[in-house]
Amino acid sequence: MTQDAETSGYQIETVTLHEQSVLAVHGTVQESEVGQFVGQAFERVAKVASGDGMHICGAPFARIHPAPHGALEIEAGFPVTGVGLGQGDVQADHLPGGQALRTLHRGSYAQAQLAHEALNTYASEHAMTPVGDAWEVYLDGPEVAQPRTLVVLPTRPPGDAAAAATAD
Repeated sequence: MTQDAETSGYQIETVTLHEQSVLAVHGTVQESEVGQFVGQAFERVAKVASGDGMHICGAPFARIHPAPHGALEIEAGFPVTGVGLGQGDVQADHLPGGQALRTLHRGSYAQAQLAHEALNTYASEHAMTPVGDAWEVYLDGPEVAQPRTLVVLPTRPPGDAAAAATAD
């Protein structure tokens, strides 16, 4: 199911995602350390994946959640195929399947928050409930002048009582 709408200049899609296996590094950092943490996490995940029978099968991602005292909890890594457990601070995990909203942000990674706000506004206006944290998929590296970042927000459809009972 795909439905398009525009909010604050962002084209918003409603999509159904399949659960995706990932290898990722989790950490808590200050906002000024996010870029360095994410870059190092991507390097560590790539090394572990190649030696653990897993294969990177998509663009890197990061999920960021506010933590106490202005810190941020971050999960950064890659979608993978194959079977592996990870190694050290690089652990196997998954991105959830189900209904989600997504939009494409073009420009500075620091400005991707505008896309998050557009998704949350759209969800609220359409009686959808966010389920868990949004994540960003980095389609271009920092060397690109206007990098593309896909922002994904898992949601529960309006009136989905069964999902509401299992999510709480």
